[in-house]
Amino acid sequence: MSLLAIIAREGLDGSPLVAIWRLIDWRAIAVEIEPLRQQLDVRRGGPTPWDPASMFAATVLQDWHHLSFFDLSKALRVRLDFQFFAGFEPGLPVPSASSLCRARHRLEESGVRARCKAIIETRLDAVGIKVFPARHALCDIRLARRRATREGGADERGSSVAASLNADVIDQESSP
Repeated sequence: MSLLAIIAREGLDGSPLVAIWRLIDWRAIAVEIEPLRQQLDVRRGGPTPWDPASMFAATVLQDWHHLSFFDLSKALRVRLDFQFFAGFEPGLPVPSASSLCRARHRLEESGVRARCKAIIETRLDAVGIKVFPARHALCDIRLARRRATREGGADERGSSVAASLNADVIDQESSP
């Protein structure tokens, strides 16, 4: 890990994306993605493919922020929180819009994307966190802490994430 990456990660401690990243069971996602990774490793010729786990994480950001492939590629170049969440090293190249598009289609066709998204949603539901996608280009995602239900509620980890975000609801759309 580069010095830039270490400094960037220290500066991102209060980021909602980093808080969400820490809640996600990335090992379970890696298990789902492994067959696709092995498939890509046996391919011959062409450039080395991007890591499927990073590409999946990038598509999650794309969904949450309503970004085109072009805008996602641009955001991955300039936003440290996006780079951290998707597992890209700050200062190194990131996937192009066409690479992101091909990866998303490969993940969708294999069914891996749906299974991995279900893992994320299940985990966030278990800790009482709901992600509301952004609605405007200049807004970030909104996170809300769900109220406990009879079936189950937020555990300590979910409560601490909401507390670390300093609010039950974070809505950046209301800011001017």
